[in-house]
Amino acid sequence: MRRHLLILILFVPACLAKQLRTPAEDHYIQARHIAQTCAAGTYGACSPELLEDLEAMAKQACLIRAVSHGADGSECSPEPGQ
Repeated sequence: MRRHLLILILFVPACLAKQLRTPAEDHYIQARHIAQTCAAGTYGACSPELLEDLEAMAKQACLIRAVSHGADGSECSPEPGQ
């Protein structure tokens, strides 16, 4: 029984990470693009608070993407427009 439980514990996270890879990648690309577009002023005036929120959302999306790829998230940068 312990052997089956161990196999299940090792298999389920890998399966979930694989299923999350594409949505996490899409969310990361979209969040990063929206933050960069706001910073560039494409949508008009972007308040500093909104830009800060969008950058935080983009960083969070980057971290989710890193987890789905099995990385540590060290490439996720808090710099504006990243």
